[in-house]
Amino acid sequence: MTTGISIGAATIFVGVVIIDTGMLLKEKIGLGSLANMLLVGVFLDAILLLNILPSANHCFPGS
Repeated sequence: MTTGISIGAATIFVGVVIIDTGMLLKEKIGLGSLANMLLVGVFLDAILLLNILPSANHCFPGS
């Protein structure tokens, strides 16, 4: 079963939940935290879309 959203969007969603939890606990949220949340999700989707990393066919090299 899939959710229909990309792994990058899911990463950003989890980041939003973590940031919101931090704000509820009165933690100071900086610009770096917000940028990290957004950029990791965007670049993760971009890397997967552009096939920059090869996909693994086996668990061990040479198998």
